[in-house]
Amino acid sequence: MSSGISFPLRHLSIRVPWHDAGWTGVVCRAPALNGACAKLKGIANKKKDDRETPVAGRSLEELPKEQWPCCVDERVAFMAPFELEVIKRHALAERNPEKYGHFRPTKQRYPAYSAGVVPFLWMMRENIEHYRKLLDLDLDEEREPDLGYKSNWVHEAQNQTALLDGFAAHLRKDESLCLFYAKHVPFVEGTGRILIGVGRVAELGKLIEYKHEGEGMRGMVWERPVQHSIRPKGKDGFLMPYYEVLERATQDTSLDIERYTARAPDEHWSEFSYASELVTHDGAIATLLAMETALSRMQTELGITTEWQRKWLHDELVRLWKVRGPFPGLGAVLTAFGLSRGVFVAHAIQQKAGENSDPWPLVDKAFRAPASVLPRELLRDLNELAPVWKNLPQERLAFLRLISRFEMTMEQASTLYDEGARTKQGWGGTDREILQNPYRLYELGRHYHEGVGLLTVDRGVFPDDSVRLQHPLEKPSNLDSAVDLRRIRAFTISTLEEAAQNGHALLPVAKAVEAVLAYPVQPDCPVTGDVLTARAVDMAPEVVPVALDSGTGLQLTRYKDIGELARKQILGRIGGKRHALNRDWTAMLKKKFGPATDDEEKRARSEKAAALAELAEARFSVLAGPAGAGKTSVLGI
Repeated sequence: MSSGISFPLRHLSIRVPWHDAGWTGVVCRAPALNGACAKLKGIANKKKDDRETPVAGRSLEELPKEQWPCCVDERVAFMAPFELEVIKRHALAERNPEKYGHFRPTKQRYPAYSAGVVPFLWMMRENIEHYRKLLDLDLDEEREPDLGYKSNWVHEAQNQTALLDGFAAHLRKDESLCLFYAKHVPFVEGTGRILIGVGRVAELGKLIEYKHEGEGMRGMVWERPVQHSIRPKGKDGFLMPYYEVLERATQDTSLDIERYTARAPDEHWSEFSYASELVTHDGAIATLLAMETALSRMQTELGITTEWQRKWLHDELVRLWKVRGPFPGLGAVLTAFGLSRGVFVAHAIQQKAGENSDPWPLVDKAFRAPASVLPRELLRDLNELAPVWKNLPQERLAFLRLISRFEMTMEQASTLYDEGARTKQGWGGTDREILQNPYRLYELGRHYHEGVGLLTVDRGVFPDDSVRLQHPLEKPSNLDSAVDLRRIRAFTISTLEEAAQNGHALLPVAKAVEAVLAYPVQPDCPVTGDVLTARAVDMAPEVVPVALDSGTGLQLTRYKDIGELARKQILGRIGGKRHALNRDWTAMLKKKFGPATDDEEKRARSEKAAALAELAEARFSVLAGPAGAGKTSVLGI
């Protein structure tokens, strides 16, 4: 890729372990009580409570490296106000010193308020071809060395450099956000993505190479130090005030701490995985909204002051919406259309159009006069695809324009691109159907891993006013009201799907209202019990109303169908005519085993005959279906 071509702006997720003293570069105050950190693979087998307890609460600055806890390698000191120097050792050198012992321990410097970023997903060998095609990176699997065994990782230095630099090329100083999260915290059960804090990328460290002696394979240190803007008394980012919530919980043991916990959005789960990953604008927006919801509850319900943090979030959301613009899925759509560099073409066009502008007039111009819009490096495929573009029907163009309003993955765009692919994937739905109701994108694909999330669709339909008022949805896709039936139905379906995963086949209207109102969206979906009750019949065929003793309930149609089938079968069996099986079991036993030779054998035969008669009656009672529908089973004896 030419150095003159810039990568799309992204944000950064960074996983950290839970710490009981604010991640400030000190050993935990109570290392033995911090079981949450030990659930991370990089800590579990190395954590030594008996070694950490004697130095509990002490600063890493005053301890020799030999006494540092193992969690330092897991970014536990990202709020340390001092520089750290860490020794990195090549994994192969430790595994096979004889062959790879030329790699030497290498010092890496971490400035104050920084974290080491490792994009593990990018470094998986199986993903080389994906990133080569997606970002046109200089990658070649043939360059990978033969280690004598199968490895999941990229080891060749040139490939490593291309991947690590390609990852970092999406990050911009003062523009990209740093989103810190933990997989395990002591106040939430199970594994999650608990948001710890948010700031801005302040500095990007350089990629360094492992030191080595003599000839042999080269290798890069995967971690890149990234300095962030969060400061204890600063105003450009913050940590979530969980410690204050925990303090309140010690005073009130009935406090539901999870209610004040901010989670990374489920539909952006992969963006908060693999230790460090790039986060889309939609992922960042959803994350900030989740944090704002938790902070608002802390203040209104617990009296914890969070005004300035929420003001910071508000200002960042305004900025993110403008940077995101009205068509964040343009790159994915152009790639699905056939452009091998669709991501970069879309980014270049959006830059030329300007912030929060409609890029589609320039998209059309790029296919008609490419050189007038794009640099030479991005002209590939445009002339070949120009005839296809020029002959697209208007409804088809309108569909592509619509789906580009949603920030989706390349896989989602490829599936959505045409009706045949959607049908093959199992989603179904015509272009016209989706144009008439954009929320069908969620409804049609909700049972599939690559389905488009509800909130992804909602952000495309209802972006911030700075975007929506300037670039409203065209008819018939536009929604004039936040309680448009199409939106209500989608949120209701999502609520019922989540309830079903938790074992509830239906929900009373009041519970459904409560769940819909809890979604972290702007604008709210302001449903009421009256609205859901009145419009339930209009949500067919996806949702049906159910009469309950306490009023009206809502149920997904498929669960109603399953219930009716189960009732029919069960009632049929209960009311079915029992099968009569008249057999002389004593005679059959005699025929099978011969005459009984003594009184003891006769008694045994009599008991067997009685047992067989009882068993046959019980079995045929179960097998009996609706009257006349039963089938006789032959017992072999």
